[in-house]
Amino acid sequence: MTVHSALERQAGSHGRGRPLVEVRSAAPAGRTRLRAPCLIDCADAMARLAGFLKLDQRVRSIAVNPVTGSLLVLHDPGLTAGDLAARASEALANPTPQPVAAAGSLDRLLQTLNTALDGLSSQEAARRLAAYGPNSLAPPARRSDLEILVAQMRSLPALLLSGSALISLAAGRLIDAAATGGAVGLNAAIGYAMEAWAERLIRALVPDAQGEVWVRRDGRRVRCDTAHLAPGDVIELAAGELVPCDGRLVEAEDLTVDESALTGEAWPARKAAVDHMPEHQPLPDRRGMLFRGGVVTTGRAAVLVTATGSDTQIGALQALIGTVRAPKPPIERALDRLGLTLTGVSVAAGLVLMLRLRMDGAAWPGVLRSAAALAVSAIPEGLPAIAAAAKARAGRMLAADGVVVRNMSVIETAGAVDVLCLDKTGTLTENRMQAARIFVADVTLDLARIDLSDPEADLHAGLGAAGPMDAGPAGGRVDRRGLRSARAAALRLAQIVALCNDAEIGPDGPIGSGTESALLAFAAAAGIDVAGLRATAGRLETWRRGPARRWMATAHAGPRQAWVAVKGAPEDVLALSARIWDGQRAREMTPADRAEIAAANTAMAGDGLRVLAVAEAEPPGEDGQPFGFTFIGLIGLEDPLRPGAGDMVAAFQRAGIRVLILTGDQAQTARAIAGRLGLAQDGDMGVIDAGALVGKSSDELAGIAMHAEIFARVSPNDKLAIIQALQKSGRVVAMTGDGVNDGPALRAADIGIALGHAGADAARSVADAVVLDDGLSRVATLLARGRAADDNIRRATRYLVATNLSEVALVLFESLGGERKIETPLELLWLNLITDVFPALGFAVASPERDVLTRPPRGGDHPLLTLRETAGLLGHMAGIAAPAMLAHTIAQRRYGPGDQARGMTFLALASAQLLHPIVMRLDRAAPAGDDPMADWGVEAGVVVSRGLMALPYLVRPLGRALGVAPARMGDMALALALSAAPLAFHLAARRRRRGPVAGDAGTGAADAARIAGPASGDGGAL
Repeated sequence: MTVHSALERQAGSHGRGRPLVEVRSAAPAGRTRLRAPCLIDCADAMARLAGFLKLDQRVRSIAVNPVTGSLLVLHDPGLTAGDLAARASEALANPTPQPVAAAGSLDRLLQTLNTALDGLSSQEAARRLAAYGPNSLAPPARRSDLEILVAQMRSLPALLLSGSALISLAAGRLIDAAATGGAVGLNAAIGYAMEAWAERLIRALVPDAQGEVWVRRDGRRVRCDTAHLAPGDVIELAAGELVPCDGRLVEAEDLTVDESALTGEAWPARKAAVDHMPEHQPLPDRRGMLFRGGVVTTGRAAVLVTATGSDTQIGALQALIGTVRAPKPPIERALDRLGLTLTGVSVAAGLVLMLRLRMDGAAWPGVLRSAAALAVSAIPEGLPAIAAAAKARAGRMLAADGVVVRNMSVIETAGAVDVLCLDKTGTLTENRMQAARIFVADVTLDLARIDLSDPEADLHAGLGAAGPMDAGPAGGRVDRRGLRSARAAALRLAQIVALCNDAEIGPDGPIGSGTESALLAFAAAAGIDVAGLRATAGRLETWRRGPARRWMATAHAGPRQAWVAVKGAPEDVLALSARIWDGQRAREMTPADRAEIAAANTAMAGDGLRVLAVAEAEPPGEDGQPFGFTFIGLIGLEDPLRPGAGDMVAAFQRAGIRVLILTGDQAQTARAIAGRLGLAQDGDMGVIDAGALVGKSSDELAGIAMHAEIFARVSPNDKLAIIQALQKSGRVVAMTGDGVNDGPALRAADIGIALGHAGADAARSVADAVVLDDGLSRVATLLARGRAADDNIRRATRYLVATNLSEVALVLFESLGGERKIETPLELLWLNLITDVFPALGFAVASPERDVLTRPPRGGDHPLLTLRETAGLLGHMAGIAAPAMLAHTIAQRRYGPGDQARGMTFLALASAQLLHPIVMRLDRAAPAGDDPMADWGVEAGVVVSRGLMALPYLVRPLGRALGVAPARMGDMALALALSAAPLAFHLAARRRRRGPVAGDAGTGAADAARIAGPASGDGGAL
């Protein structure tokens, strides 16, 4: 919300007439707390006001609280609290003017901004700065520790358990209430610890960016803090500098700007000062504008500032980010549905028990205690803690693998992802340029396959990258002489691009624009002594590339006379060339030569390369321009794929995940990258240009996304619309990105994954997960560990529900005999504690199944328990409860109601519950890698639980508190034999089927081992 709208809101409320900013406290000196009632819940407006106050050098720091509308200001004691409040009130009383439209003629824009090409006066700049506010963006929204803690308590399972604790407390069952509350607290503590750590780490990755820039003030060039810029200022930028605001170019010389963070275009954009700029152009086409966040790669510029702070394009994107929210994780939705179902079951069971006991004449206090105990026993108290343990385990392992997860629920969501949207530039590619291919002496050479610096190297390996591997002129084969000519021409081309180049050689490699650095690196790799060559052939003159000249030329001293090196657009250089160098001599260029050069250029461009032509020329004539061009060759530059990107895309596709590329690049470039990745599984590459998306509904967008692999020239709004359309159609979407333009899509996706090393601060600030080393394999690691965690949570849930429902079934069965024959409430709680928590924890940290990366994803609407699984679970519940019911019947006949019968029933039920993990393991697919310790956690949990199961019989005070007596040897043998019957039945049925239950190793084990990384020392669990 803007300051202006905040004031309008206040004017229409009961706050009319109140001071805009009031002093709440001013002690000690230099520490003042202000309050602006009109800015309550206006985070952006508060940040802007704080930025304005910070312009005063006497203000040291400001902390804002949008919830209360307060600002805590630390300042020099000489600045009074009254002065602070007066400055803040004055700023609020003068609402920010509307941003100026930068389109149209330059003269009209200068008039609108009431400025000139020599800039503003200092007084006018200060006045505008007060009106527009500082040129800074509101810091990214960050969750406080309290917000993180409160979020842990909002899930439905946590709320249900809190309710059950209150019921137990009301019924006087303090131990039950304490145990249930402890389970909720443990879940909150684990989730808080992990998420608070991740939040702190991600904050450390987002530094505060400040700097200075040259600005024209009072007719002079002065250095100015970027926060102090205002609309109407004229700033000057040079190569390597960040663009601090949005502005219209008034001067430009050989200007290129890297805007990939904002537009997604891989190559630096060519910019120029224009007299008139059309309205409503797509962002990448606004060649007469610069935008905040860009980087000047070559040339210099003078820029008329048209927008600052939140009015910039990046500011608009940041505002868009604040309006979108990711949907609730699928597993949480499934747990909520299960929680409601279990709540209904527990309430129904409690009512049935109440009716049954009242029919037998039981007193109300006892009836309520028993019903409450039964209702609570139906809800798995350990489930939140188990889920938290599974997520914490996966989160810790992910952190060791270089993936920081901000919200632990992301791990659960990762298990359901069925669409992965990849940003191309910086995600699939390295966002740097390198020479990939050259065409010289009628031969195309793939530079990745040859070493030009080795005179003895065979060039056959690099022949014909764009066609038949040994095709030469007119379809003939290239002979040895032809290869010698090609080598000579390639070395000549390398010399020219080393000279016609503004990049410099630094200690860690070339320093300059991406294009020129790549050309210099190519020359060095070809064996050219760049420093020595430049010293010998010193530069005499330079002709810069511009709108009317799409090539660059440099004149150099030669042994006899000066000569000119040229590089530029292939069409222009070819049109100026009358001769061609064939590696041995310069000869007249024929129509066949021109056709072959044009074909090579088309082939390179079709493969997504940026192509430059290289030539020599004579020194300038009377018109001051070089002439007599001799064509040397073509060189194609690429933004190389990240190592292993193709393997990762193939792994995603084997995992049943649909992969889409969303890029701001041209369709042809995106198609070439997708082809190198092997993205189209059916051989038909679907490429959609952003223009085809205009006016499409969400359903239409989702349909297009499920039949296309590439969306080219998309804007941030396009990316957001595509992702939201996919989500509306029921898809669970993950999005990777590294630029500001990816921010809204990262926030809206079910999982937003940012690259932490090279990515933009805005992307890291809103992402759910940050990959610290930019490796795409880490994305696969996240999805693999998410699937494993999802499997483990579901398996632990099935175990907990089966065992808890077995207790409900047993108590309802026992109630047929009256109140004195049912288990005590404390005995049920003890059963839940010893048989639920530890085996379920073992399930939560188990190793992934072998097919974790080869089976289809579950998707967003997959329930926690399908109808088939529910039927199987009810069967397991009956198998657990039946031995206890039989033991209870036998004990009642032998001993009648009392502790002896309860002891035998308790032993049979607990033993059956603790044998159930073995039954579940038999139905589980084989773990990845055939690790004999894969399920060590389950086995350890069962051992611990069996030890606790014996305590009531060994520690008599505990046994008396629970209401169970030691079982006699014969009774113990009978109870244990009855409890083992379900396992024996399951083994016999499995043997009759004669089919292995474990899945086939296939490529799944290899993928699991390769993507998930080496097994850990504690069982290798993901």
